[in-house]
Amino acid sequence: MSYLIVKCPHCGDVRAVHSGVKSFQCFTCGRRVKFHPHLILYKTSDRDSLPLLVMKFKEVSLKRRS
Repeated sequence: MSYLIVKCPHCGDVRAVHSGVKSFQCFTCGRRVKFHPHLILYKTSDRDSLPLLVMKFKEVSLKRRS
């Protein structure tokens, strides 16, 4: 099974999803987002690394906003 790190196009929050999803709900703004490949930030098959990857991509996203 592979996983994707994706970014919400509405609020910019980052989360992990399964690679086969057609849509996902953002945990921050609550909006349902139709999946598009341009939303992918990273792809991995290592489930254990997901929390760390999401945290790192959130840090990068916050640095770009400021």
